[in-house]
Amino acid sequence: MANKACNEVVTVANMPMTVFDMISAMQNKYADRVAFRYVEGKDAVVEKTYAQYVQDIRKAIQQVRQEKGLDVILEAGAVIDGGTDVTSEVGAKLTK
Repeated sequence: MANKACNEVVTVANMPMTVFDMISAMQNKYADRVAFRYVEGKDAVVEKTYAQYVQDIRKAIQQVRQEKGLDVILEAGAVIDGGTDVTSEVGAKLTK
């Protein structure tokens, strides 16, 4: 991606607060572009678009929320005190 295109997505004025916000911003502008590629098995290359990656994150968050019996999951920056950090559980779902 050209440097100019990157600067259009993430500028100081609209700097995302979290990684998820940044991925969501990329999804909005480049939903159909490949976010990353990985090898599955011996030679199968799998590609995920930004839209698919955001969908995977949301699905993992929903699964963890249901498994833990939580009503809502907030980003860490929205919680001043207390709460349960489920970041590692969500990350584990994404790596399966």
